[in-house]
Amino acid sequence: MKNIKQLVSAPTGLRWLEEAGRWADEEIRACPRYDERDFVVWEIKMKNCVIDPRKIVGTSHGAYNQGMTWREFLAYGKRMKKKLDMLETKPEYYDDPKAHATDTEPWSLVEINGELFTDTGNHRSVVAKFRAHEEGRIEQRVWSVDRLIISETAKLQYEELQSEYLPCECDRGLEREMIYLSDSTKRYRIFVNCILHGMNCRVHRLPLDEAAEYVRKRNRSSRVALKIAPQLWNRMFGVHCRRV
Repeated sequence: MKNIKQLVSAPTGLRWLEEAGRWADEEIRACPRYDERDFVVWEIKMKNCVIDPRKIVGTSHGAYNQGMTWREFLAYGKRMKKKLDMLETKPEYYDDPKAHATDTEPWSLVEINGELFTDTGNHRSVVAKFRAHEEGRIEQRVWSVDRLIISETAKLQYEELQSEYLPCECDRGLEREMIYLSDSTKRYRIFVNCILHGMNCRVHRLPLDEAAEYVRKRNRSSRVALKIAPQLWNRMFGVHCRRV
């Protein structure tokens, strides 16, 4: 802690550094926005909105989500000294950052199933999070929040589909089709492109919520053949398997 203290000069920052609760030693998590994108079924764009900074759990910035804690960010955040000084001299910058902004970078976050991840404005998010935990300021106005709803049901459906494939069957991954669009909202349905056995080896494009049942019914008789006559199966589909 001694070395970290030497990097923090603002009185508020030093107080937070010494007195913050155990939450401050949690690692800043990486935003899963792109890892989970195939399973996003709703996207809602909210502008000039209020958040609870306690729900900020991570960031999309690679320099800060590789093991750094919130407490360490007070010392190692690239522009943290400037932002802490701003809090001491111009707190309204944080109370309403858009109205009192001193830079042109927006303060935007991504909300994924109720958890918040900073997209831009990492230093402001850290300040807001410490204010919320240590001072009770749990309403923070920000420029925008992209709310993403990831379907856990779709994840289970995709896992179930994998278990229904016969040897050498597979899919080309998931794709989303927009089924609703407004100024602030997009809604999607998830499809999967399956490569299945049979005389016609075309790609079967199926809604994910129907795919496992479709493949299960289609492969019912083939599973029996695979179980009782593996040599016959190899003669029928071995070449196809090698091609896939």
